[in-house]
Amino acid sequence: MTVSDLGPQAWVTVHLPGDGVILVVVAGELARPVADTVTEQLMGSLDQPGHVLWLDLSQLSFCDLAGLRALISFQDRAGARGLRVRVVAISGAARMLADLTGMQPFGRLGDSGDEPGPVE
Repeated sequence: MTVSDLGPQAWVTVHLPGDGVILVVVAGELARPVADTVTEQLMGSLDQPGHVLWLDLSQLSFCDLAGLRALISFQDRAGARGLRVRVVAISGAARMLADLTGMQPFGRLGDSGDEPGPVE
C-alpha cells in the first residue's frame, strides 16, 4: 500500500457502454478518510441514464472499512433509485475485506458470459 502525504488516493470513472448500462470503475486506495470527491463521483454516477449498474472494483489496491462503508452506501442508494447493481470484477483486496468482515455486499461474481443482475 502506498499512501501519499495527502492520504489515500482513489478515483472513479464512469462509462456508458450502451443498452442502459452504467459502468462505474473504482480504482486506487479506498480508505479513511474517503475523499469527498470520490463519494461525490460515486453518487454522481447515479444520475446517468440507465437501469443497470456494473461496478468494477478490480483496480482497488486497498480498501478499508471506511471504503467498504462507502461502497455499501453507494449500492444502497443505487438500489433505492431502482438500479440493478452487479459487481463485474473485484480485486483481492476488496474481496478479502468483505470475507474478513463477513459482509458480502458485492454478491456473487459470475463467469464473464453471465448477464449481470442484481447484487444478492
